[in-house]
Amino acid sequence: MLMGPAGAGKSTYLAVALTELEKHGNRQGFLLDPADESTRNRFSSRYTEPAYGLDQIPPSRTPPTPSYQEKPEVSLSPLMFRIRGTAGGPEGKSRTSWLSLFDSAGIDWEQRRDLWAENAGFLERSNGIMLMIDPTRIVTVREELRRRAGRYQTVPGLDERIERRPIHLADEVRGLGMVMERASRKLPFDQPVAVVLSKLDIWGQVAEPGTVLAEMADHGAIDLPWTEAIEMRVHEEIEALLVRWTGEAFLQQLEHKFPKHRFFAISALGIGAAVYPTSAPHPAGPWITRPLRWLLENQGLLLPEWAPEK
Repeated sequence: MLMGPAGAGKSTYLAVALTELEKHGNRQGFLLDPADESTRNRFSSRYTEPAYGLDQIPPSRTPPTPSYQEKPEVSLSPLMFRIRGTAGGPEGKSRTSWLSLFDSAGIDWEQRRDLWAENAGFLERSNGIMLMIDPTRIVTVREELRRRAGRYQTVPGLDERIERRPIHLADEVRGLGMVMERASRKLPFDQPVAVVLSKLDIWGQVAEPGTVLAEMADHGAIDLPWTEAIEMRVHEEIEALLVRWTGEAFLQQLEHKFPKHRFFAISALGIGAAVYPTSAPHPAGPWITRPLRWLLENQGLLLPEWAPEK
């Protein structure tokens, strides 16, 4: 289940991450493809064509998922993918697994929590949750970006239309927990939660110099050997940033309700997209698929990308 406020980039992320997994999965021992014609057509028309039509490099933003009231048949219809040759079945034989992805409408998450409560079963039955957040909607982040840019300068990529709609991270987790409790789940919830901070190409300039996040935001960290240790450094660096931006309430809520969580930072459009929207100088990076892979690895649908470190 992919969820989060409107404009966070959920659909764009799915377009890029799933395309990368489709293209490169064979080298990592698995094949990912749409499980039926409905998914193939929807993924093509609503995701890959808007993102990659006419060979756009880097990818472009995809249209938002329509609200439940506008198109319930879309908002409640999962994308079904087939994963073959993943963790291996008995005696080392390959197996086929099924991946069902719900790309929820951000406008419903923000304005119609009652709809989520009515359809809580979808969330309760999910085996993994991805909560995507746009940090530029956090007031302290916007202030810091503007301060660095200078009084009379604009911040590349910063959407001024969301100026009056700030988000409060503790409320996001509180709302998620409320829906889960409506579905009769008891604390703590056992689903793994990937908390993804999108638009790194915009907010990454406020990351501390010398951190992995700063390197990712500067040139995509494309030469950095991505390991579990590096991924955990990113997790810890994001924790420190969130405390600086919002205090500890969000982390406390998350730890209390969803103890199995990990933080990720991504830029689906590529590093530099905020300044060069049609020719980002750096691709999304090898870490773009990690939030989705981490959830799939937790469910045993994919083997870990690297061996556990001793």
